[in-house]
Amino acid sequence: MILYPDFFQLGQFGSVSMTDAEIYGDCDYSSKPQKDVSDECSLGEVSSSLLLALAAGAQVTNNLHYGVTHILCDLQQETLRWHPNISLRTFRDSKRGALLYKRLLEMEEESNALNVTLVSPEWIHHRWI
Repeated sequence: MILYPDFFQLGQFGSVSMTDAEIYGDCDYSSKPQKDVSDECSLGEVSSSLLLALAAGAQVTNNLHYGVTHILCDLQQETLRWHPNISLRTFRDSKRGALLYKRLLEMEEESNALNVTLVSPEWIHHRWI
């Protein structure tokens, strides 16, 4: 699983190219300073769930690229397969959700085969606790 946590500054998704992306395992990511994490998200559920996902073996990236398989974000439900027709009401934070939706839609239009699952902090907890 390559996980992208949606807790960075609004609209800062990084490169879509997997070759430009950094991917971290447990020790690497935990020791890296997260200067691009939004102040409002630094102590939120997404941030706190990330350490559990890392401990369970997820690889984490700070770029939303084509190799990402899961996006950890604030959802109204535990998990949702990405498709262009999802409702923006799916996201708890409508502003953050709209920007994420726009980025995924752009990626979908370029690749025609985007295979990403949106997951909530609750999904992380239920899956690994």
